Amino acid sequence: MHGNIINIIYLGVGLGLGALLCYLFTKGRLQSSYTRDISQREAEDAVLRERLQSREDNILELKARHAEMETRLSELQTELAREQQLKSAAEEKSKRVSELETVLEEKEQKIAELINTNIAFREKQTELQTRMEEEARAMQEKMGILNEAQDYLANAFKALSAEALQSNNQTFLELARTTLEKY
Repeated sequence: MHGNIINIIYLGVGLGLGALLCYLFTKGRLQSSYTRDISQREAEDAVLRERLQSREDNILELKARHAEMETRLSELQTELAREQQLKSAAEEKSKRVSELETVLEEKEQKIAELINTNIAFREKQTELQTRMEEEARAMQEKMGILNEAQDYLANAFKALSAEALQSNNQTFLELARTTLEKY
């Protein structure tokens, strides 16, 4: 009888150590998986932030170029107004009419080209802004998926731990009952 009790104690200790080893092994694997997932998410976040910063830098550059173009357009419009005054004066003098008309047409053509360029820059700016917003939304969705995965893994770990503990407790109780019934 004394030997059976010692055997039961050894069995209980063995089961306890086995459960502890299972817990530690499972915890280590889950922790490394969790750490790897976090590292991947942080790497993706860094890439997305870098892309976002690049897009923002692009937008700032386009805005600066746009401001320069508007300034240049204003200058050209002022220059056009001056040229038109010169044209009026030239018409009075009539000997330089054709020269001034040619200059005026060139200036108007430059203005038209600059206006078209300005329109193209505005369209590009709008496109970049839209793309940046889409990427921000995509990043938000990825963050949501990662958070859900993290919650799922945490819940799965809790469930596995509870199930393992319940199974070990049940086995121990059955063994204890069996042993006690013998005596």
